[in-house]
Amino acid sequence: MTHQQVFDEFIRMAKAEREKSFLKFNEKTSCLKHMVIALRDDIRTKNLTKIRFEQIRNTLELKSPKDSRKYQNALNYVAIHWPNWNRGVRVMPQVGVASQLRTTPRTPPRVPPRVRPTGMGIVPIGWEYVSYNRRDQPWTAPLTPPEFLPELNKSEITRINESLKRAKYAVEVSRDALIRVNHANWVTNINPDQQLYIDFFGAYNQDRFKRVLNNYKVLYLAFQNGPKIIDLRNTIYGKTCYAACFRHDLRTIRDDRLALKGKVDMFLGRSFLSGTSSYKSSTDSTVGTLIHEFSHGAINAVDAPPVIGGVWQLIPNLDPNDKDYGASPDNSVQASTTKLDKDLAAFAPAIAIRNADNYGQFASAILMRSGK
Repeated sequence: MTHQQVFDEFIRMAKAEREKSFLKFNEKTSCLKHMVIALRDDIRTKNLTKIRFEQIRNTLELKSPKDSRKYQNALNYVAIHWPNWNRGVRVMPQVGVASQLRTTPRTPPRVPPRVRPTGMGIVPIGWEYVSYNRRDQPWTAPLTPPEFLPELNKSEITRINESLKRAKYAVEVSRDALIRVNHANWVTNINPDQQLYIDFFGAYNQDRFKRVLNNYKVLYLAFQNGPKIIDLRNTIYGKTCYAACFRHDLRTIRDDRLALKGKVDMFLGRSFLSGTSSYKSSTDSTVGTLIHEFSHGAINAVDAPPVIGGVWQLIPNLDPNDKDYGASPDNSVQASTTKLDKDLAAFAPAIAIRNADNYGQFASAILMRSGK
């Protein structure tokens, strides 16, 4: 069986929960050998199956980059639909950073206390603070108490307030710049705003331009509505994470006007507030990262792989009808710098307008030009 046939058969049986098919499945010919054996034993014995992290990791590492995403998706599917089986291994969701596996300690550590930012009278402005909840975020685990950080302090709350305010402004001026050049001449006398669009989203095409403009309108609404910021700083995932969002498309039409169905849920990690540099010295990268993550959470943007020397570093999903169109098979390998985003725009404009980082970089460049 080919890799694709194995994956298709696995998902077909999993969705149908055809136990007899699992019992007859020949794991010796399967690239998902350890998973199939475990599920079969779970069906037979009705007991929780413990799979060593090394087995799952080795199974994935044997696959080529082209196939690794399929197997990560298979693990994610199992983690959701066989929650008891998943108690032996944790599968990290794809939220704008590299998906990875985590083992759950045999003795679960104490859940971090539910805290609210106090900040001596300083309160969240334009966002809602949400504590980590193991039930709502089962894909990560709490750190042990000695590693806990205290609740957000005055300066940290202020930094988040100012970062969101400035990111919102960057999106607003980006939207307005695109509105100004919407009906401009794109053949001669290209102005600086048009050139910046070409740099980050590729050669002008009316349909692509309309999509980008519409996406910035959605992003502005997302910042205007304010996000839920879920504090994961005292979890395994949040210990090394900067910020992250699950991918969603929140746009809808209400009363014949563009609107959003819900708010962006953004996960806050320790790196967002770490470092000794002042707010002003780090704000441009912070703004770009916020818009990058909001693009995942509001307009379903992907992490596209970089183009190096005119060649894909990893082959992305190239099906334009797929919701994952343009996504890297390993989102730890992504176009996420000014140069890589410009190279992507020149090489594949249709994918550049799907790449989250292009929205962050374009808005940051517009913001810097505005001098604010």
